[in-house]
Amino acid sequence: MAVSNPLRIARGLFGAVVVLGIGGCGSDNVALVSGRVTLDGEPAANVRVTFQPLGSPDNPHPGPGSYRVTDADGRYALTVVGTHRAGAIVGKHRVSIQSSHGPTEELPGAPPKPAKPVPKQYNKESTLEYDVPNGGTTTADFPLTTSQSGSG
Repeated sequence: MAVSNPLRIARGLFGAVVVLGIGGCGSDNVALVSGRVTLDGEPAANVRVTFQPLGSPDNPHPGPGSYRVTDADGRYALTVVGTHRAGAIVGKHRVSIQSSHGPTEELPGAPPKPAKPVPKQYNKESTLEYDVPNGGTTTADFPLTTSQSGSG
């Protein structure tokens, strides 16, 4: 019986470490993020929304980015890159929004091209930013315009 007590204690400690490890795997720094993209007042379907966390001197590598392709109504809910985890890293992000190139021979399952392409000022040259709050948000909306004077 004396052998089982140390074994039981070791099993208990291992279980506690596993539970704490799972619970502490960055869950505090990811929040659910969803919203809607419109282009000239119309839903922007089949566009890729990408959030890339911006580093700081204190934290130059805050974590992976997040992305999602919008549905027919321009709505999206982000997923962390390289995972199946919903959301985005809490904090400030650079946001880019770009049109799908449509299905190709290499990517036959790609979303179709949108009716109106997203201007480059929102993708390659994007200055859009979004600050993901601790509690997440369902209103990370981006009302884009095709005119150069649009603020996006």
